[in-house]
Amino acid sequence: MFIESIDHSTPRTIGENDITKPEFDSKINYKLEVRKSHLLKQFLRYQVENTQKSIMRQQQNIHVNILLFAHYYIYIFVVIQFYQVINKRISRKNSIAKPFKCTNCTHTYSSKPALKQHLRLKHFEEHTPLTQPLDQQKLLVVPISQI
Repeated sequence: MFIESIDHSTPRTIGENDITKPEFDSKINYKLEVRKSHLLKQFLRYQVENTQKSIMRQQQNIHVNILLFAHYYIYIFVVIQFYQVINKRISRKNSIAKPFKCTNCTHTYSSKPALKQHLRLKHFEEHTPLTQPLDQQKLLVVPISQI
């Protein structure tokens, strides 16, 4: 059978009837060594717990930073999309030919139905029969016999 000595040196065999006393060093205070070992164990346990808490805090900070970055990224993306839409509208508005001009104001339109809608909505009072010249008015003539 193998038994280790107190000073953890090389193992030695002890026969079945050969029991010897363990060798103690008289210069070492074993109670103090045990106390030191216990305090070291407590200190290391405390360090491990603090490290675990620190890791948890760092993970939470990383999570918060990721969320903030995601919100910031979405905000930038929306702003860029907004400005791209505005630029497309401006460039499209300036690049389309508008051959249909309103006779009453300075507006121009790219289609005849758009011009007609503008005339109907904006200049409807100007096209009443009272403001048009007589030769352009449609007169409603009712025969006297029907009155």
